[in-house]
Amino acid sequence: MTDAQPTKRKRRRRRRKKPPPVRRGVVGDVVAVVELIVAERADRVERGAHRAGLGEINADHLCETIRRVAEAGGLIVAEDGGEVVGACAMTLAPSVFNYDHINAVVFSILVAPGARQHGIGSALLDAAEECARASGAAGLNIGSHWDGQNAARRYLERGHRLCESYYLKDL
Repeated sequence: MTDAQPTKRKRRRRRRKKPPPVRRGVVGDVVAVVELIVAERADRVERGAHRAGLGEINADHLCETIRRVAEAGGLIVAEDGGEVVGACAMTLAPSVFNYDHINAVVFSILVAPGARQHGIGSALLDAAEECARASGAAGLNIGSHWDGQNAARRYLERGHRLCESYYLKDL
């Protein structure tokens, strides 16, 4: 028997792929963004994280909505090898608590299921913050799904704070 110290195994760090570039989305990105939304919804269902009762996606209506967001300058996309792998939809709105201020409102940040854990969501959020500042927004509101604990944790780590909730009725 020897009194040799047990050797420590070196933990191999997984090298994070550099996130792809982000840019303002254009009308030509609409179909790719809708496909991304459909893939993200399917992934949520597969993981059991999908809210019951949302129903089927109306692709025509969704295309029209995303087209309007793109035309208003509120669509940001991440592309990798010519493929849209992430998207962010945002707009400007009066502040709920201080009507002298305009806030940017991020409605959605989506990353393709196979492209996650590479900083794409952070890159999209950075671009949204830049756009908001350039537009004179005083703050940035972000909505998160009820099951978005990982997203909520990341928002808090980035300096956001939880400040309100809202109620929604489908019409």
